[in-house]
Amino acid sequence: MRTTPDTKNARLVASFDCTREYPPEEYFAYGEVAVVDGPAGRYREAPSKQSSRFGYRFRVQNIGRSHVLIIRYPDDKRRFMFAIDGTCYDLSTAIVTGFAHPLSGEMLELKNVFWPRGEDCSITFLTWGHGEPAAAASFEVYELDDLAPLEVPGAIPATARAGNWACNTRIHAARA
Repeated sequence: MRTTPDTKNARLVASFDCTREYPPEEYFAYGEVAVVDGPAGRYREAPSKQSSRFGYRFRVQNIGRSHVLIIRYPDDKRRFMFAIDGTCYDLSTAIVTGFAHPLSGEMLELKNVFWPRGEDCSITFLTWGHGEPAAAASFEVYELDDLAPLEVPGAIPATARAGNWACNTRIHAARA
């Protein structure tokens, strides 16, 4: 049975309502990004052109400690997007809607654990599939009490850890 990180005893590091405006030191975009009212609710959406994106900058205090990213995103049209830490690349996950499963028309939630290697972080929502725009309503980042990275024996150097990739269905080794 799969369990998700408990945020009851975790410390909130960052919280962004993607429908609000933020100063340039906290927000960036490439393409004509807009806040829209869709069937699932209000959210920020990147253009449908591949590599269009928007993102948010924040800082963590404890490098190497486990953190969890919780994203709320609309399941209201076909989407193929990435949510990545565009600063030190310690987090990469794909979000795909409207392919194998029917659309729910609701906001869904995704949780992803990562171990930042630097204090400066960013979460970027990137359109990957042409005509399948990235979108997010909000997200939070919490520092978890204690969740050690999985050591991967014999992998690349001894600093290799297990991480997530491609819709949380495959594990790959990433350099720490």
